[in-house]
Amino acid sequence: MTKPTGIIRITLSISLLLSTTMAQNQRGPEPDCHQLAAKFAAHPNQSSLDKISGPANAKCWEQIDSSNLLLAKLNNWTKNGNEWTARYLAEHLRNLDGGNLEDALIALGEFSERDMQRLLSFAHDGILSTQELDNALTMLPLSLSDNAPAQLRCLKLRRRKASSVTTIELSEQKARAIASIDNFISEVKRDNP
Repeated sequence: MTKPTGIIRITLSISLLLSTTMAQNQRGPEPDCHQLAAKFAAHPNQSSLDKISGPANAKCWEQIDSSNLLLAKLNNWTKNGNEWTARYLAEHLRNLDGGNLEDALIALGEFSERDMQRLLSFAHDGILSTQELDNALTMLPLSLSDNAPAQLRCLKLRRRKASSVTTIELSEQKARAIASIDNFISEVKRDNP
């Protein structure tokens, strides 16, 4: 006596469907990265950062990385002092290259003029490498590329901001920042006698 094969197939299909559904429910729903990225770029704050960050939302960075418009918004928020976008960019610098990397570093450098302590804390916490910190502090906006006096004013401002950080835990990052800025000031002066 043989069992009807149609019933076995249906039973197997239902069993497979149930196990797949249970596995998805245990992981939780997939994030809507397009929506989360758009919300974060429009209103970056702790809540929107929490929603777009973390292991469950690692794919959301791909949504931002593939959109020059979203990256431009994050860079703009960052250069204007938004700590949440600055942190998010700092966390993802290693995923950027070319012009997008340069734009993000410039934005983080401009962020340092508004909140040097927080930028140094990113390096202290391992979010930024020492090389990334150096690059952010010495990357200047393209509008200053042919204006040595403006470059020096910008670098001296960043140096003053770094010098004014008094948090003891950041003393190593502070010293590194000042040395990096001083080296670049010397280069600018040397190249523009």
